Amino acid sequence: MAKNPFPPLVPCHRVVRSDFSVGEYGGGRELKWEMLKREDRGYAGSKKIEVGNELLSVFPIKCLRRV
Repeated sequence: MAKNPFPPLVPCHRVVRSDFSVGEYGGGRELKWEMLKREDRGYAGSKKIEVGNELLSVFPIKCLRRV
């Protein structure tokens, strides 16, 4: 992700740590947090999205904890 040449198009800021902490970001942790808050999709619980033949777990921003 550190070598992502197109961050707005390939949104690596959406990647969080396995413990749901925000983690690091090239523009700083606060910028990452603000970007995630602006993209809040408004759903309350986790959901599964089919990607290929597998299911991807997606969680709302409220699940993230600040570290």
